[in-house]
Amino acid sequence: MPPLTLKVALALLRWYNASATVYHENAGTQAFRLLDLKERQVLDHVLSRRWTLYLHPRGWSVTQAQITGDIMDAEALVAAAEQKSKEVAPELPDTVVRISRRPPDTIAWQVCDPEQLHALASAGDTDKRTERKRIAKALADAGRRYLPKAADRHVLAVRALALRFPNFKPVIDILARHLRLAELAETALKLPPLLLLGPPGIGKTEFARAVAETLEMSFRIQSMAETSAGFVLTGAHGTWADATPGAIVKCIADCPQGSAPLMLLDEFDKARSGSYHRPDLALLGLLEPTTAKVFRDENLDLCLDARPLSFLLTANRLRDIRPEILSRVRVVEVGVPTQDQMPAIIRSLDEGIRREMADLPRIFAPLGEDVISHLSARPPRALRRLLLDAYALVAERTREDVRMYLRPEDFDALEGRQRQAAQPRRRFIVSLMVDPGGPARVH
Repeated sequence: MPPLTLKVALALLRWYNASATVYHENAGTQAFRLLDLKERQVLDHVLSRRWTLYLHPRGWSVTQAQITGDIMDAEALVAAAEQKSKEVAPELPDTVVRISRRPPDTIAWQVCDPEQLHALASAGDTDKRTERKRIAKALADAGRRYLPKAADRHVLAVRALALRFPNFKPVIDILARHLRLAELAETALKLPPLLLLGPPGIGKTEFARAVAETLEMSFRIQSMAETSAGFVLTGAHGTWADATPGAIVKCIADCPQGSAPLMLLDEFDKARSGSYHRPDLALLGLLEPTTAKVFRDENLDLCLDARPLSFLLTANRLRDIRPEILSRVRVVEVGVPTQDQMPAIIRSLDEGIRREMADLPRIFAPLGEDVISHLSARPPRALRRLLLDAYALVAERTREDVRMYLRPEDFDALEGRQRQAAQPRRRFIVSLMVDPGGPARVH
């Protein structure tokens, strides 16, 4: 077997520290590491070592025992390389000014004019505007950001989402094609503006969240049904007592170095507009590169370059959306999952629950095929609540410290409880006799 190189060792450690730990039912409590197919050096190393690959609902994985030795060798190799670099070039004293260089495979993004940012961050402010102060400081601390370049790993990662969201295949195809074009053009990672159209409960919001997580984008969700004015995007006017910067500038300020920002405008067809602040009018400028370059937040009175910001919109119908918006986005209709697609949807929802509750995979075994088949007839919107309620029901019933399982009868018992709780209480009529010869008394 070929020896480890420093480049492969760094890739192994990077993958090992970021990979998730999963458990296979046929392996008891033996730990497995999910392979990151975006790390091609790791995959080549796995194949060269002839490690045994296991297929898990979340992807390919290898056992912890197989990789322990190579991880220890990689740590030793990297530590030796770091020690050697210190001997050749010791650390500079604090008095020496360090020159910052652009990280590899990134594109520089000057968010705003540095002088404006410095003046904004150093200006005095009141306690009522702590959020305004925080945003200004975040922008000033990293006025020049670095965006990741679109790469082949992004295309592969988006394509892999079809396993979890099969009914979103048309959307995935569009995203993959645009990312491939961006890769060839060597431009920054950015998604085309899409409007996901479909009935409630088919997973539009969860899909957008999965896209951001898969592409390692900084994600912000804004429900357009919760506000009545367009300053949710552009920021309220500074004279308002409760004024805060808008959602756009917050999304940019909270975007870490090396990540691209993505904003989801959820339920865009339910946006309520005031006479002066319309969210759809604000979005018109953001979807045009020329005007997005000089986007102005009213609260901060600051112009920012919002061109790298990606937008996804969701809606249940188009009739309440202005034609000018529809002409600037690609409308993709997402259908209700078919019966054949439901197993993948159920596994994806269960995976999300297990990710949120880190100890759940240790307590509960993976869903069996009988449970998945039993749930496939349920509407998608109710599945997440059903799974959570079933996990809680089984946990309540089980007192022993054993690994638990969900079974089809658990969902039947759960729905029986809900039907019983929903039934109205029976009313009883009791006859009363009153003595006519004196004060009213009840016998």
